[in-house]
Amino acid sequence: MQESEVNRTQLIRDDLHLAETLGGANPKNYQIWYHRRALLERAATVSPEGMTDAVVTQELAYVAKVLDEDSKNYHAWSHRQWIMRTANKADLWERELEFGRWYFLVLGVCICSWASLLFRSTKSFFET
Repeated sequence: MQESEVNRTQLIRDDLHLAETLGGANPKNYQIWYHRRALLERAATVSPEGMTDAVVTQELAYVAKVLDEDSKNYHAWSHRQWIMRTANKADLWERELEFGRWYFLVLGVCICSWASLLFRSTKSFFET
């Protein structure tokens, strides 16, 4: 990466951290999630590889932390699905199926975990 790309990548990371801090008090605020998505879209254009595995893993871990606090956070589930569609890597899809199953088994009444499993199984259905 060139120096300007490194600087932009660091700015994006710093901004994601700021969004995490600001969203901490109200993680259901859709504007925070929209901002995170815009930052990740920008990160994808900065790096020649698009969204790197490290960025994707870090963002999925952040979303999991938010869902641990409130499993019914629709915006977090929606953001997670966007990450999966955008990254679109087979190993991530397999892990996502396990993630959705865990939430389904623990919180079977949560419609978001059902939707996550349906989202994953629909992707499998259309790929075969």
